[in-house]
Amino acid sequence: MLLIIINLKKLGTEITNLGRNKLVNKRKMKLMST
Repeated sequence: MLLIIINLKKLGTEITNLGRNKLVNKRKMKLMST
């Protein structure tokens, strides 16, 4: 059970990191376009 919870936490952090990267990329694109 503990291993499953740890894996879920790792997945969650990876997904949030991906989301942050996408937001950062969008901001970079906006800065480049202006």
